[in-house]
Amino acid sequence: DDRIAELETRLEDGESELNEISGLMLERSTGFAPILDALARHPQKGLWLTAIRVRAGELELQGRTIDPELIPAYLEQLADDATLSQWSLSTVRLERDPELPEQLNFTLRSNSTRGDA
Repeated sequence: DDRIAELETRLEDGESELNEISGLMLERSTGFAPILDALARHPQKGLWLTAIRVRAGELELQGRTIDPELIPAYLEQLADDATLSQWSLSTVRLERDPELPEQLNFTLRSNSTRGDA
């Protein structure tokens, strides 16, 4: 009886792990298309994305603008998007380009809140 109970517990544990792995594989199989589609739904005249990175559950967007007022509006649009709202872009870094002082480079980064994407 003890051996049967042990095997049943191991089987349940294995099924749980298998379901978790299957979920991660399904999540990864969607690729980056949903993220790119969501970003494309929010064009912002005067704001350009130069890099998009998704790794270890973290989303990072890099870009440029000549109007720093556009960045808060852009963040609000992204937070309202169902696909992108799962990442809270809570880290914002701004810096002037030394070669083009009228241009502002920015980085928007989320905290790691989900599995690998």
